[in-house]
Amino acid sequence: MSKKKGKNAQQQIAELRVKRRAGLIKVIAAIAGLTALIIVKQNLMMAGVEWASSEPANLGIFLAAVVAAGFAGYGSRDWRRAGQKIDQLQGSQGKR
Repeated sequence: MSKKKGKNAQQQIAELRVKRRAGLIKVIAAIAGLTALIIVKQNLMMAGVEWASSEPANLGIFLAAVVAAGFAGYGSRDWRRAGQKIDQLQGSQGKR
C-alpha cells in the first residue's frame, strides 16, 4: 500500500509543479502584456497620434491594468498554493 501512496504522491508533485509553472507564466504574461501595451501607447504619443493621449485611451490602459492585476493575482495564488502543497507532500514523504 505504501508504494501506491508513494507513486500517487510523486504523480501529485509532478502535476503540482506543472500548475506552479503555469501560475508563474500567468504572472509573467500579465506583466509583459501590460508593459507592451504601455510601450505602444507611449510610442504613439511620441509620434503625435492625438487619440493616444485622449481620455478613452487612458481609460483603456487603466482597465487593462486592472484586468492584468487580476490575472496576475490568480497566477500568483496558483503558484503559491501549488508550492505549499508540494512542500506538504515532500514533508510527508520524508517522515516515512
